[in-house]
Amino acid sequence: MFKFDFDIDDLDEEQVDFEIPQITDESTSTKATSQQPFIEISLEDLLISLPSQISYSNLSIPLSSKGEFQSTEEKSITLSRRDLFDARFQLIAEDEQDESAGSTSKLEGKNSRPDASALQFIEAPSDLVPGVHEGGLKTWECSLDLVDYLDGLGKSGLAQGKRTLEVGCGTAVPSMYLLHTLLQGSPPSTETHIHLQDYNVSVLQLVTLPNILLTWCRSAHIRANLVLCFLLDNSHAAFEFRSTEPKSEDDAEALEIEITPDLTSAFVSSLKDYKVHLRFFAGSWATFNLQSCGGAYDIVLSSETIYQTSSLPSLVALLKAACGHGEALEDLVQGKLTISSENECLCLIAAKVVYFGVGGGVPEFIKLVEHNRGAVTTVLERRAGVGRKILGVDWL
Repeated sequence: MFKFDFDIDDLDEEQVDFEIPQITDESTSTKATSQQPFIEISLEDLLISLPSQISYSNLSIPLSSKGEFQSTEEKSITLSRRDLFDARFQLIAEDEQDESAGSTSKLEGKNSRPDASALQFIEAPSDLVPGVHEGGLKTWECSLDLVDYLDGLGKSGLAQGKRTLEVGCGTAVPSMYLLHTLLQGSPPSTETHIHLQDYNVSVLQLVTLPNILLTWCRSAHIRANLVLCFLLDNSHAAFEFRSTEPKSEDDAEALEIEITPDLTSAFVSSLKDYKVHLRFFAGSWATFNLQSCGGAYDIVLSSETIYQTSSLPSLVALLKAACGHGEALEDLVQGKLTISSENECLCLIAAKVVYFGVGGGVPEFIKLVEHNRGAVTTVLERRAGVGRKILGVDWL
């Protein structure tokens, strides 16, 4: 089996491959006979699913050009993301709590608790089981490429006043970047919509929402308005952020943040101040209900989602409809929805040229887009190691 020499790894493990693991649990060992239905998970439910404390690491993303929101010391931007071992710990702790209590967790409700089966995918060499668990727990290089390209566009507040959809968001690094830029200045007068979609609810609960919350915590808005009562890094200085990396390997303990009602309340309040509307969707691309999401988008982003040829038709159909071209809508939504074909949408797909072992890649994606009256342009290319590209997609 060919193994990718990845630069980014959420776990302190060795190289990761795309071999589909054998899951022994009866609920996941058999390939799903039908695709997961479309469902929206409220921000409130996602916040309820958070543990009392989150461990995170700082992710430094190299940038090709000097962007507006990049560090003055070097060509990079730093975002914070939840540690995957911390998500594993949450699942184990809640499972043990349920066993000892003989009942469900205190986090009651249909979508308020991560699926316990997600623990199997966190611990597996690959979190890809088609039709059951479609990845999303790990961060891959192509999402960082997308941040680099977006920053290189040099547009202040790129997503401000726009409707943005990240398809197959996973750890949501591109959306983290967009939110980071939105929170740099004063609250705007325009409404901004950031929608995040992933196949599994557990991914949204365990990594997507925590990363969005961490992005807010690190924002200039929060640093300039120190009005929250929460603790970071086990420090008793309630308004002090630890923003530096450990000085040595002996000082390499994880960064931590306490999740309190005051913190989550302030988070929601800040979103309202900045007129940012966050929505989270789970389920297969084939069942995505564009009508319930409000129609077409101004920005559509996706990274590491073209790895499997069997899922390309539904992905391409969703991309086309989300960009405002309604020919594929009948396969995606219930009822009728009219979308203007004049809608101009920035549609960017970041991917490896070839995904060995699973059959997908750039050539197959381009062929299908062109078959559906689309045009693809390579806007960024990485040739070192496993080739990677960012593709700009326009619909004719």
